[in-house]
Amino acid sequence: MAESAKKIAKKSAIIFIATMVFFTFSSKTIHYYMMPKVTATRVESGYIRYNVPISDIDFYDVSEIEIKIPSKLDRSFVIGEIAVEEGARVEEGDTLITFEKSSYNEIIKEKEKEIENLKIELLEFKKSFNQRIEQLEKEMADLNSQITLYQQEIDTGCFNTDEVRSRTEQLEKLKLQQKEKETELEKIKKQYELDLVTYQEVERAEKDLESLKMQIGSQYEENERIRLKLIEDYSNRKKEAEYKLDQLSRELNYIKETGILNGKTEVIVKNKLDEAMAELEFLQEYPVLKAPASGIIKKIYYKETDYYDGVKPLMVIKLENESKRLIASLSGKYQTGDYSKIIKPEAPCELRYGNNTLNGVIAESLVKDGKN
Repeated sequence: MAESAKKIAKKSAIIFIATMVFFTFSSKTIHYYMMPKVTATRVESGYIRYNVPISDIDFYDVSEIEIKIPSKLDRSFVIGEIAVEEGARVEEGDTLITFEKSSYNEIIKEKEKEIENLKIELLEFKKSFNQRIEQLEKEMADLNSQITLYQQEIDTGCFNTDEVRSRTEQLEKLKLQQKEKETELEKIKKQYELDLVTYQEVERAEKDLESLKMQIGSQYEENERIRLKLIEDYSNRKKEAEYKLDQLSRELNYIKETGILNGKTEVIVKNKLDEAMAELEFLQEYPVLKAPASGIIKKIYYKETDYYDGVKPLMVIKLENESKRLIASLSGKYQTGDYSKIIKPEAPCELRYGNNTLNGVIAESLVKDGKN
C-alpha cells in the first residue's frame, strides 16, 4: 500500500508540473504578491531566458487534458494512424497518433531553407549594424573638424579667408598709392610756390588724391561688408553642422542603446531564427504524438487520413487524478501585444512569487479582453 501511494504521489507531482499554464485573464486570488517574475526558457544547444513580470495568479484543478499540437501549422498534417480507441486506458508516453511522413517532409524542407535565409539575414544585419556605427562615427568626426574650422574663422574675424585676404591686399595697394599721391601733391605745391607749375597742376593733383581716398573708403566699406557676411555665413554653417552633429549623435546613441537598425534588432532576428529552429525541431519531433499523462481516452475528434492544422484538439484524456494548473496574467508592456515568440507552448518556465518558486512547462498562451 505504501509503495502504491508513493507511485500515485509521484505521478500526481509529474502531472502537476507538466500541465502548469500561465498567461491569460486577471484573477483576484493572489493580488498581494507584488510583481512576480516568470522566466521562460527553451533548451536546445543552449537557451534564451526571458524575465516577464506578472500581476495575478489563479490556481485551479484539471481533470482532463486536450491532446493537440501546440502550434498552428502552416500546412495541415495528414493523420496516418490513431493507435487508441475511445474508452481505452493509456499510460504516460504511450503512442496516440502517428502522422503521415509525406505530409510534413516538404514543410521541413521549407523550414530548413527559412533557417538558412535567417542565418544570412542575421549575418547581414550584424554587418550593416557595425557599418552604420562606423559611418556615423566618421561623419561626426568630419563635422567636428568643420565646426572647429568655422569657429576659428569666426574668432579671427574671417581675415584669414582667401577672399578677405585678397581684398585686404588690394586695399593696401591703394593705400600705398595714396601715400605716393600725397608725396606727389606736396612736391607740386612746392613747385607752385617757386612758380615752376601752374595752380591747375595743384588742383589736378588734389583731385586725384581725393578721388583715390574715396575709392579707398568705398573699398574698405565693401571689404567690411563682405567680411561680416562671411562671419554670418560661417556662423550659420557652424549652427547647421552642430545640428547635424546632434542628430547623428542621437542616432548613434539610439542604435547603441537599443540595438535597433531599420526597425530591427539582432535580438529580433535571432528570435526569428530561434523560432524557426524550434519549429523545425517541433516538426521533426511530432510525427508521433504521445500521451503526456496516464488516463482514459474520453473523446477522439479525428479519424485516420483526416487533415489536421494544429488548431483544435485531436482527442481528450480523462486523468486518473486531478492535476493542478495555474493561469498568470502579464503586467507592464507585456499585458498587450504579441509575445508568442517568447511565450511558447511546451517551453520550460520558472515562476517566482513572494518567496516561492515553481518549475513547470507552458501549456498555452491565452488572450482575454485584449490582454495576455
